[in-house]
Amino acid sequence: MFTSGKAGTPQLYVMSADGTDARRISFEGTYNASPQWSSRGDRIVFVSQVRGLFKIATVNPDGSDMRILTSGPGSDENPAWSPSGRQILFSSNREGKSNLYIMNADGTDPERITPNDANYTSPAWSP
Repeated sequence: MFTSGKAGTPQLYVMSADGTDARRISFEGTYNASPQWSSRGDRIVFVSQVRGLFKIATVNPDGSDMRILTSGPGSDENPAWSPSGRQILFSSNREGKSNLYIMNADGTDPERITPNDANYTSPAWSP
């Protein structure tokens, strides 16, 4: 899986392990990037630009069932699946400074998990 601008804007692609059969899977929106497979391999989380702001989205590996999971003010970026695949960690500046948030894989129950005292970005789960 990778992001490429060969279509004119950043879009998501998947390919075979040997590097063949590259195919585009994102068709909604003009900017889609930062893809990450779920641990179960059934969904891909990524960042999609919506009305000038970045939002967290998911899609099936075949490109079907794209869902924008976050909304509201600010940009949401750097999504990372939990090891179980049930939650997504991401950074957002929705409250001014960049903070880390966690939400269910369907986008419900987003919760800030860092104090609003500095900028927190680029979250990652430990194994």
